[in-house]
Amino acid sequence: MGEVFQALLTQSRHIENVQQIEIDARKSYALEGFKRIIRCRGEV
Repeated sequence: MGEVFQALLTQSRHIENVQQIEIDARKSYALEGFKRIIRCRGEV
């Protein structure tokens, strides 16, 4: 029983990590978009 619980715990941690990676990726993608907008406005 303990092994099953441990496996579930590890799996849920892995899912959390994947979600965190997705969030970080979206943040950096949004940041790049903002930088591009600022650059375009700066050039005009």
